[in-house]
Amino acid sequence: MVSGRHVKGSPFTKRFEPGPIDAGKSGFTNYCSTIVCSAGMPYPLTIETQDSFGNPAVYKADQNNYFKIKVTETESSRRYFPATQMIYNPDKKHLTMHIKMEQEGHYQATVSYGDAKLKNGEFSILVINETSMEMLQ
Repeated sequence: MVSGRHVKGSPFTKRFEPGPIDAGKSGFTNYCSTIVCSAGMPYPLTIETQDSFGNPAVYKADQNNYFKIKVTETESSRRYFPATQMIYNPDKKHLTMHIKMEQEGHYQATVSYGDAKLKNGEFSILVINETSMEMLQ
């Protein structure tokens, strides 16, 4: 309707596709400021991709290089490069970033899309050995 009057041919159905991924609207599901994982074991981080209007956005496989994680060891401020694997679930429009931290310690992490940080993309990572993880659980 325009000014309270029907547009010619209305009502009709129009399907709108979501826009491109917006880092400021996209973020982790089940966010926690500190994650605890075992050394040498993959840890899943699920990202809900959204466009600038908050609609679920489609992730395309050729965009793998746009999501990145920057990890720094807290004590020494040295960069750490965890093994990373991206898996996309098109039905839920969720992207899972599996990270594998090989060395025990405390780290600060930032996940971004392009050059923009995700809305909840900063967190701590505590990496412990398997025995400590069993005791913790």
